[in-house]
Amino acid sequence: MKNKRQDLILKQIEKNKMVTVQDLSETYKVSEMTVRRDLIELEKQGLIKRLHGGASKITNNRKSELVYSELSHDHKMSMNIELKHEIARKIAAQIENDELIFLGAGTTIELVSELIEEKTLKVITNSLALFMKLKAQKNKGLILIGGTFRERTSSFVGTLANESLENLRVHKAFIGVNAIDDDVIMNYNEEEGITQQKILNNATIKYIVADNTKLDQVDFYHFYNLSDCDYLITDSQTDQNVLKRYEKNIKVL
Repeated sequence: MKNKRQDLILKQIEKNKMVTVQDLSETYKVSEMTVRRDLIELEKQGLIKRLHGGASKITNNRKSELVYSELSHDHKMSMNIELKHEIARKIAAQIENDELIFLGAGTTIELVSELIEEKTLKVITNSLALFMKLKAQKNKGLILIGGTFRERTSSFVGTLANESLENLRVHKAFIGVNAIDDDVIMNYNEEEGITQQKILNNATIKYIVADNTKLDQVDFYHFYNLSDCDYLITDSQTDQNVLKRYEKNIKVL
């Protein structure tokens, strides 16, 4: 049972100071995703500290930051700048003249605007921040999808956005995500997830955008499966063993 398993995990961490997801999965005969959910719950209670691929004992009395929290748009802009630019260049390389594309919300995708300035495109987006960057480019047919505004991601979501997207078809859709675990794609907000789901369903080619810190992570809302998409765009700092695992479900750029 979950409660008993979590009690045993706590005792194991107390004894060994550190544990890995793989070892816990083998010990308790459950999936690695189940182990990660256990670790998330224990960290939310301030009982452990999650690490990449495992967890450790907390060495002070401060509670660790909640996993299910969302950084502000401005905060995200200041994080992993080099990785964001690297991924933005990879996105831009996938975009050809005269295509009809959807560019989703996210501080990495926003950087694409300056890299496609010379390309003639029709661009659909639900990102206000991206729209403001693209509106001065005269060679763009630009559509901003309206709806309920989410300040955290500078994006429009909800019923009105979803109704608009239901009737649209695009060549390519580029969607930024908060977390990917095996075949499961997740983000923090369910309304935003449903909006992303709608456009992915209506795209001929589906691109998922995630830097290495988003891989092997879990977030609140599961909105799509990686194996139902065409490409995962990530950065060059991603561990090769991690890449090999994800390449079983999708082509990685």
